[in-house]
Amino acid sequence: MKASTAFALLSTGVARVLAAPFLEARQDSNEFIWENEDGVGNAQASIGDGLMSFGNIVPSTTLQQIDEHCTLTGCTPGEELSVPAVVVNSNYGNNVDIKLTVEGSFNAAGDRGSKAQLLDLAKKAMEELFNKGIATWEQDVKYLEDRCPGFQTNCNPDGAKYADQWKSTNHVSVRVNNDDDGGLAGFLNVAFSYGDTEGGVCGALTAAGVGLGLANAFSGAGLVLLGVACAEI
Repeated sequence: MKASTAFALLSTGVARVLAAPFLEARQDSNEFIWENEDGVGNAQASIGDGLMSFGNIVPSTTLQQIDEHCTLTGCTPGEELSVPAVVVNSNYGNNVDIKLTVEGSFNAAGDRGSKAQLLDLAKKAMEELFNKGIATWEQDVKYLEDRCPGFQTNCNPDGAKYADQWKSTNHVSVRVNNDDDGGLAGFLNVAFSYGDTEGGVCGALTAAGVGLGLANAFSGAGLVLLGVACAEI
């Protein structure tokens, strides 16, 4: 069964199901790939199955765009943001845009489910992927800026440079609930896109014990992680 990665009904006056055609979870909220053994919690997370290139940009830092462009109460569903990056391919550096498709609903600043808290949780999730070796970092990759002119194939263009190259998930989603009624306090969905993606992140999540690592990270924010789902984008 597929369900929105918002994991539940949203409420801003009237409850509704989040319409997110670009984000569909492989599991619903009762089918986590990792679940709190006590079966309780006030936070949920979802990670995308795709592994994609972020070029020379540290993946978690792209979330800063959300802080700068979304309001304190939310992001417009399907809003697209972008971050310029250099992706090295076949020994050449390519100037590209890493696109973020964002949606979210935030609680007031300082409250549970605020924009600041949700961004911090999303960053923790992406950083945990790196800590567990799922997201990768290749340091000082050499590349050329200039290509051979015309039909020349044996020239030696100048301008050799170096750039770190990062890969990470193509999706992260976090949701925080209220303790009193279990209702939504706030959520954030982010889909990343550039070029081709490789699958296999979901299987690696379970093998690497990411759920427990995220549970520990979320507990530092005073939250209990109910579970982690896998998103198929």
